[in-house]
Amino acid sequence: METSLVKEIRTRYTFFGSIALILAAAFTLCFYRAGIGISSVVYVILAAFLIHKTAEKIRSLEAAQAELTAAQHIEDVQAFTLSSEKKGYIYETAAVLLAVSNFLTASMFLHIFSIIGILLLLEFNFLCLVIPMNESRKNDLLQLIDLYLLPLFSIAQLASPFQDTGAFFQKSKFLRNERTRQILLGVLIAVPLLLIVTALLSSADLIFSEMTGKFLDRIFSSADPFLIPLLTVLIFLFCYCIMCAAGFMAEKEMQPKPYRESRQLIATAITVISCLTLVYFIFCGIQIIYLFFQTGLPDGYTYAEYARRGFFELLAVVVINLFVILVCHKAASNSRPLRVVLLIMASCTYIMIASAAYRMILYIQAYYFTLLRLLVLWFLFVILLWMTGAIVSLFRQKFSLAQYLTLVIAVCYIILAFAHPDYWIAKYNTTYDSTMNYSDVSYLTSLSADAADFILPLMDEPEHYTAVNSGYSDEDISQCFTQYIRRVKNDYKESDLRDFNLSLFLAVHAIETSGN
Repeated sequence: METSLVKEIRTRYTFFGSIALILAAAFTLCFYRAGIGISSVVYVILAAFLIHKTAEKIRSLEAAQAELTAAQHIEDVQAFTLSSEKKGYIYETAAVLLAVSNFLTASMFLHIFSIIGILLLLEFNFLCLVIPMNESRKNDLLQLIDLYLLPLFSIAQLASPFQDTGAFFQKSKFLRNERTRQILLGVLIAVPLLLIVTALLSSADLIFSEMTGKFLDRIFSSADPFLIPLLTVLIFLFCYCIMCAAGFMAEKEMQPKPYRESRQLIATAITVISCLTLVYFIFCGIQIIYLFFQTGLPDGYTYAEYARRGFFELLAVVVINLFVILVCHKAASNSRPLRVVLLIMASCTYIMIASAAYRMILYIQAYYFTLLRLLVLWFLFVILLWMTGAIVSLFRQKFSLAQYLTLVIAVCYIILAFAHPDYWIAKYNTTYDSTMNYSDVSYLTSLSADAADFILPLMDEPEHYTAVNSGYSDEDISQCFTQYIRRVKNDYKESDLRDFNLSLFLAVHAIETSGN
């Protein structure tokens, strides 16, 4: 699986290999035996810069390739270069903001999903910078599918870094030099001798042994000499294979591929969607009458129980409707009847989203906030924006739906990450729950250090919580607070300059100030 563009990339091993090696070495330096902190911000900025430089180099190779193979497409490649530059900065900025949010929060949940978001944003940015945006892809969700195809194509390039590295060293004048080979041989002989001599001297003198032991424990462990190079090599292989795979995918898209509309299934789609919409009309009417206006419920139901009972089923239907509209949006651009039925379905979906959100609000009022309930409301808002973009794409063919969907979830998640949800959950629950039981306190103290501002004062206000009728004692509740403080302190104690986290620092300062 090698095209002429991939060959051009591989022949420039010095440039692309150096980029991959820098990314690999920096990754090991920033994250080996380190948590998520300030180092993630530094690495993402470096990665975004190097990805931009790599994309510029690949685009220059694309332009040269277009000039050699298809001169009529040179203008398309040049126009793509100008448009992709502006879009690239947006995704890079979003990735850096997510890295900054990791530095500001101690929530493990946000850390995990922010890392996933950073990787996806950088990958999508790289694809948008490298793969030409011809007319067949301009309003196509295949751009999102490329996020999954790029890692798969990179597997096919796994032999490339080994072959190119071997060829590089064979051609290298540095290794052909006799003195260089002698120096390298001397290093190989000296390393094992140094280890043996250091071990003997450590056994001969306790002070020397303690000094070297502390130094080696600080820098290395028994597995470090193997794991550090192994991690660096793995990241190098991954980065270099990704570059080659991107070149393969880019050349496949350099030739325009006109979209051929198939009208055979449009009538089928209209029939299916019309039947679904008829059912949605009836369902939406029930929501308006029984839920929004609360005109009465069947016997034995409270509004909280009614809200909880159908929420997840309703959420599933909303997701299905969004999927149907996204699948049909391209065909609908040239079919007025299909656009009409999709618009009606989208209108019903808006009511379903409002119903699902209102159900969750009722449930929160009865059983208070948790992270999952907050995420559900956030997800409904994202779906609302996605649905709006899908509707716009039905009437505007130039609207880039794939990029809109990506930017919406990126911006919404950045807002969520900077908002510190644990903080607001603790604030809501401690404010509106006048008497908390053991399960309430246990949940609060399972939150991250972001919630310390409301958990620590609660320790000095025993009237706000009770163990009565819960099967637990007041000592059990006190133990929850003790474990929370110990966990926050231990997390901060185990961090160093690389994974320094502002939220943990402020939480420990608040604990020490309160005297706990």
